Amino acid sequence: MIRSLSYTLFIIMIPGMILSQTTIWTDGIEYEVDGYYMMYDIPSPQGVIGLTGITGGPHTFDFSTGPTIKTLLFDYVEPSDGGHGGDFPEATVAERKTEDSDLSWLYLSFEQNVGRTVYGFYDSIGLPESPSVPFSSPVVDFPDSITYGTWFTGSTTFEVTSVGVDMVVEYSFTGFADAYGTIVLPDEAGSYECIQVNYSEEYVYTWMGVPLQTSYLRSFFYLTRELGIAAIITSVESENPVPNDFSVAQSFTRLYESSKLSTTPPTPLNLEISRVGEDMILTWQPGINQRDLTYNVYSSQSPYLSFDSEVWILEATGLSTTTWTDEGVSEELKFYRVTAVE
Repeated sequence: MIRSLSYTLFIIMIPGMILSQTTIWTDGIEYEVDGYYMMYDIPSPQGVIGLTGITGGPHTFDFSTGPTIKTLLFDYVEPSDGGHGGDFPEATVAERKTEDSDLSWLYLSFEQNVGRTVYGFYDSIGLPESPSVPFSSPVVDFPDSITYGTWFTGSTTFEVTSVGVDMVVEYSFTGFADAYGTIVLPDEAGSYECIQVNYSEEYVYTWMGVPLQTSYLRSFFYLTRELGIAAIITSVESENPVPNDFSVAQSFTRLYESSKLSTTPPTPLNLEISRVGEDMILTWQPGINQRDLTYNVYSSQSPYLSFDSEVWILEATGLSTTTWTDEGVSEELKFYRVTAVE
């Protein structure tokens, strides 16, 4: 079986300027209708000491082992699925979450130069009295371009009913990409360069304009260019702001299967580039547990073109070493992709 393992490095060949950190674009986290991914989750709150509060990098986030009893399915459907899309007319796709036999929907759109926009959700289990929850204004929960150091925020309001009380919830969030490295996923789903996004949320529940309760959550999202959201660690809900190094998680999800895996497999790791004279030297490492491979190197003048496009030029093939030199190109504009075949 031939299996390609790819890594795209954004490199602009201008003397003295090298851009090499992973960037997550909207098309990386986007799933189209009929796409899906599956995740393992913990069956009950669990200690996560040593997994939270990590900053900087590079780090190896080895999430390859852990509980596998509880699974979640996220599949992407038309907004009309389930008959609830009428409250979310601007949504172009819905993320349907299946947990056991329970279903909920998150209404979305993906747009280049904007990001992932959320219009609200439908949850008859968590909110049986008011399951359809359109936001007063949509929020962009992940902007178009996320790299190490990116900071973003957003807010909206929505209405819910609980134990017969109609409330307005003032929701706000802040995201900060505070770490980066390599994530290792379970069940041979692979190893990927990733960005860790430290995501804090605040919910203020009000009745007739009077605050009744404030709740806080903190999550760490692990984003990859190939699979989008690859893992999430979420704290237990708290009445006080949750510290970065919280020790107990109510949820720890790890992706183990995705419709993207067949087209975007795992990547070689730690691709670096250096300039020597007029030459650009690429070096990389094999993915974890991925030895005895040969490598191909491709280049293009645009990173946004489909990898199937003929514009990606095969520069070298069948390399048995983890280095390659592109000679005499230091003044050119080029983007590289390295794939591995086993």
